[in-house]
Amino acid sequence: MLGLMLAEPKLQLAVFNKVVHDCLQAQSLIMVLGQQNTHQRLASCLVNLLRVPQFFDEQSARLRLPVNRFDLADYLGVASRSAERAFARLEEQGLVRRVTPRIIEILDMDRLKSLQLEQRRSHH
Repeated sequence: MLGLMLAEPKLQLAVFNKVVHDCLQAQSLIMVLGQQNTHQRLASCLVNLLRVPQFFDEQSARLRLPVNRFDLADYLGVASRSAERAFARLEEQGLVRRVTPRIIEILDMDRLKSLQLEQRRSHH
């Protein structure tokens, strides 16, 4: 592999770009886990998924979750019940509506993004 990379500058650049991308994603996740409450973590996760065309249909404003609720809770670093409460809170605030367990309608994208950007912990 090393020989191939040394012989192919384009491959070197592609691998370098992938490593940088992965590091930036890891840094973002560390920030989310360390500085945000569950409600904010869920908002961050949803906003990140909105950027993936295979998961988000802009016309219907519907997001298809690529994982089940247990895997999503694991990703957020919380118990599944905590993730469920965070979803309920987003619904109460009028930001999202669960159509099915894996389909989420985004009702207020600007407020969802704003919540994601909050850097402080809130216990409410």
